[in-house]
Amino acid sequence: MIKRILRAILFNLVCFSGFGQDTTVVLSKKMFAPDERLVISSMHGWVFNSGNNADWSKKDLNTSDWQHFRPADIPARYADSSGLMEGWFRLRVKLDSTFYHFPLSLSKETWAAMDVYLDGQLIHSYGNTGRDGKPFEEHNPYYVLPVPVQLQPQQAHLIAIHIVDETSQLQPLMLPSLPRSGQMLSLTGAEYTTLMHQRAENNAVYTATWLFVSLLIALLLWLLSFLNLYEKKIIHLIAIVQSLISVEMLARFLLNFSLSHQELLVNALVLSLTAWTSNGFAIVALSMALRIKISRGWSVVIIGIHALGGFLNVYVFDGTLIDYYLPIQFCIFIALIILGRDNIKGASRALIIGVIVASCFAILMAFFDYNDTPYNYNLLLTGVRISFPISLVVYVSLLMKELLIDIQQQANKLVKVSEEKKQLLANQNILLEQQVQQRTAELRASQEDLEKTLNHLKNTQEELIRQEKLASVGQLTKGIVDRILNPLNYINNFSESSSLLVDELNEMLEKHKDAVPESIKEEFLSVVDLIKSSVIKIYEHGTTTTRIVKDMQKLLKEKSKDFLQTDLNVFVENEAKCVYDEIKVNYPDFRVELILDLAKQPLETKILPPEFGEVIVALIDNSFYALADRSVTDKAFSPQIKISTELVNDDIILKVKDNGTGVSPRDLERLCNPFFTTKPTSKGTGLGLFMSKDIIEIHKGEIKIDSEEGKFTEVIMVLPTLNKISSSI
Repeated sequence: MIKRILRAILFNLVCFSGFGQDTTVVLSKKMFAPDERLVISSMHGWVFNSGNNADWSKKDLNTSDWQHFRPADIPARYADSSGLMEGWFRLRVKLDSTFYHFPLSLSKETWAAMDVYLDGQLIHSYGNTGRDGKPFEEHNPYYVLPVPVQLQPQQAHLIAIHIVDETSQLQPLMLPSLPRSGQMLSLTGAEYTTLMHQRAENNAVYTATWLFVSLLIALLLWLLSFLNLYEKKIIHLIAIVQSLISVEMLARFLLNFSLSHQELLVNALVLSLTAWTSNGFAIVALSMALRIKISRGWSVVIIGIHALGGFLNVYVFDGTLIDYYLPIQFCIFIALIILGRDNIKGASRALIIGVIVASCFAILMAFFDYNDTPYNYNLLLTGVRISFPISLVVYVSLLMKELLIDIQQQANKLVKVSEEKKQLLANQNILLEQQVQQRTAELRASQEDLEKTLNHLKNTQEELIRQEKLASVGQLTKGIVDRILNPLNYINNFSESSSLLVDELNEMLEKHKDAVPESIKEEFLSVVDLIKSSVIKIYEHGTTTTRIVKDMQKLLKEKSKDFLQTDLNVFVENEAKCVYDEIKVNYPDFRVELILDLAKQPLETKILPPEFGEVIVALIDNSFYALADRSVTDKAFSPQIKISTELVNDDIILKVKDNGTGVSPRDLERLCNPFFTTKPTSKGTGLGLFMSKDIIEIHKGEIKIDSEEGKFTEVIMVLPTLNKISSSI
């Protein structure tokens, strides 16, 4: 970059040494850009005269009265009253020795009609300057290949151009050639022609791709907006943004075709308006997505300002306004992200990512342009143009997914409430039917009282239906348990009494066996044995059911709320020894080694002593059963129950391990499920571990079980220390 600046300064100093007719500009290959292009219309040394004279193309012509300025500085003030500007430019050039075996071509990049003369000979015409009596015809400079020109090294040549231009109807103060006058005429090499071919092909491919992708995304967004019943406003807004982007892409695609200057201006206006207006809609859409409140009036103002900016960018600032606006737009998006940072979650993240990615591509383009670094312009522009539209589709898709999930959750809640209502209503109907039957039996004698009772029952039913959400499943279950327990006690007592009566009956039969015939005696004894076995089974199942119901009573019993600060080592040691002695009574002649491996330091925490004691009871009871079960098949093993504690960070780890029968992998995952047990029905209820897990969770802890079938079972409980409990409050 510095070398180019120094080279330009040196070149200008050489050119400024004289502007007379005999001034000859010496050209060197070092002046060419990397793409083998040298813009000669911006060089000093040109002379100009307005009007037209065919003799002005001759090589030997006195130009002392001509003006000294470049074609790059051509002003609109030379246009006549009809808007037509006509004049001649002349420049003497000389190629140095570096141009041997270097083919040159002439490239023109303005809308003006032009006749180019070399050493007095016409070498090419662009458009029509009015020669041969034909009317003025502008020249479209886009995608026109350079014209070969014969310039001999070490020899002076005269380049003369006859230029005619007409002020634009849409821009009456500007010549069509002005925006690109700095690049009006260039000398190019073979590499430049190849690059022009590649650039034309790339532009066609990229713009067609942009148009196709933009239209596809726009159609998809409109389809999603019509299908979606919620958030229609923001989705419609996003669809409008993408539709404007699609129109912008269409305008860019049309640049690949031959357009007149007026058509090009209209196309540029459409391109600028859609690009700027889509930015305005994008700001409003991003604000809405981030839940930033903007009134309808301010939204109209934002969009209107952007539309005005698109118009001014074309007709006032000639496309330069966008260079000043891009940093402002970037700051606006950053400000919106900061203001709505609390709402950046879920679908809105897609929009933020799209804005960030598009901004990164734009920053890269600006960086490369500022440092004059070669780069793939179309590739980076693709990132700018496609990343945000894709983020719009992702945003709408994620938004619809969130809405569908929310609708599904609401539907599930509604179904659940309906099922609860249905079940509660069924229970209430049963209860009401029982009440109706009872009241009907009592008040059958009085029709008037019966009608009053029925009316009262109907009112009661309606009141119960209104209060069905207040019904408590726990209270209902507790009532059922209380009602079942008494009949079970009767069943157990009567079955036990019946067993004793059967024994007495056998004794009586034994006393009077001589008086009873053998045939009757055998039949009688078989019936008595059958009755006794049935009574025993009734007693066994009754006691099992009683145990289950009592465990359910424990489960439904209201937990104490007074947490006490306790050294868990002391509590576990005392509780384990007491429970060990109590359970050992149920296993006479069966020795189990109790190992206490407690931490040396105190383990202070807060517990509910009665409830935590139940956990110790349940775990040691399970261990005793597993050890006794293994001892039946393995007489050589030494049964052990090991209880250990340790401190890990701010957590207390309590472990209860036995070397009993273990648990199969299939049953391990279900151990804490209610009513699931690996014991026989007469031995277990399946509520011990379930209640233990519930109690540990009340203590803000967790419980895990590790086991290997035939070897061991270990229950691991993690409890918070007193410090951790205090810090969480």
